[in-house]
Amino acid sequence: MILVPVSVRPSSRHGLGLHVEIDIPRGHLLWRFDANVDHRIEIAASVHWQRRSELLHWGYVNPNMPNIVVVCGDSSRFWNFSSDDELPNAVISHQLYCGEHLILAARDIAAGEELLIAPDSDHDYARKMQKVSVGGLQTAPL
Repeated sequence: MILVPVSVRPSSRHGLGLHVEIDIPRGHLLWRFDANVDHRIEIAASVHWQRRSELLHWGYVNPNMPNIVVVCGDSSRFWNFSSDDELPNAVISHQLYCGEHLILAARDIAAGEELLIAPDSDHDYARKMQKVSVGGLQTAPL
């Protein structure tokens, strides 16, 4: 569950993104898992491929639980990755809450900035960034 005021607006990275509405100091808690809002779903072979694709697109895979996708039930699902040539303004903490890493501000974040997290926060990052073929057409990364 996102713990700071944000708005979902067009992203310079991909589709829509989370933009903070207030200045956030370095080290501030940005997100934590909340079972009332966020959902853990097992990605079994029996899950239909379309549903599996949707879950993996909107959720993230905790590296410690590679068969589980966490789908955020709030606007957190619009969080984007930083690019290879920039430092993220949000980082995963070593602290766990309900088995999930807390996400903290890596530096002071100015109001209006998009929240960006390091790619290694999602065990499924490499697949998300690959171009996929759908009916012979190349599509943008998921």
